[in-house]
Amino acid sequence: MHKKDKDSDSLSLYNARISHGSGFDLLRYSAFDDLLGEEKPQILYVLGKNMAREHRVTSIETAIEMFIQMGIGELTHVKEKRSEDIFELTSPLIAARHQAVENHEYRFESGILAEVMTNCRGFQCETLEDIKPKKATVIFTVKHYR
Repeated sequence: MHKKDKDSDSLSLYNARISHGSGFDLLRYSAFDDLLGEEKPQILYVLGKNMAREHRVTSIETAIEMFIQMGIGELTHVKEKRSEDIFELTSPLIAARHQAVENHEYRFESGILAEVMTNCRGFQCETLEDIKPKKATVIFTVKHYR
C-alpha cells in the first residue's frame, strides 16, 4: 500500500468513528508535523499552557468543562497527593487515534493541565501523560515543584 493510500485510509477511519474534535486532530497529526517539525511536542505543550492562561482557567472544574466544550474528552480528577495530581481522560477519540495515527500524543492537553494546576496549587507544575489505548484512556500525572 502506498503512503497516500494509507493516509486516506486513516482519514476514512477517523471520519467513520468521530466527528467532534476531529478538525484539531487533522491539524495536529498532519499540518503541525510539517509546520513545527521536531519541536511539535514542546510547542503544543506551551500552546496548551498559553490557552489555559489566556482563558483564565484557574480551577479543576473549569478545566474539566473546557475539555468537554473543546471536544477533547471527559476529564476526571482521580487522585490528589502532596506532590502530584492524577487525572484521567476518556474519549472515543483516543481509541480512534490509536487505530488511525502511529504517533499520537497529548502534549497540548498536558500543557493545559500544567498551567491550571500551577494556578490551583500556587507553584510550578509539569504534566506527563501515559496513553492507555486499549482502555481509550490517557492518564495525566501533574507533578508539583515546590
